[in-house]
Amino acid sequence: MKAGKLTLISICILFLLTALAPSRASMQSGNTLSGQIKTKSVKGSIQRFSLKLYPPKTSKKPIILTDTDSLGNFKFTGLSEKSYMLEVYSGKQMVYQGVIELNGSLCCVIDLTGSYSKKVCPCTSTTRKS
Repeated sequence: MKAGKLTLISICILFLLTALAPSRASMQSGNTLSGQIKTKSVKGSIQRFSLKLYPPKTSKKPIILTDTDSLGNFKFTGLSEKSYMLEVYSGKQMVYQGVIELNGSLCCVIDLTGSYSKKVCPCTSTTRKS
């Protein structure tokens, strides 16, 4: 009798853990990294950038790629709360590299207008124009 109850309790616990694991994982991977690449624009020209987002090696997830739109905006979705390496390319030349600590959805502006690049997170209403 005791062995039967113990087996039933074990099965119930295993079922609950299995049922809750996917929902917890989906909550953690529903984050977004968005932002804008700011540059000194030349009138009439639109500079587009390619971005690579490297997840931690231990996650064994692939590198995520995206491109900016005509205003320099970018967006990565479905991210987990982790540290990522962000690289920004103009053609084949890397123009920015930095670590992004993602603890929820985040907006960052990568400012390439000065003599060195800088990252501003989170975005403010004055730093990001869409």
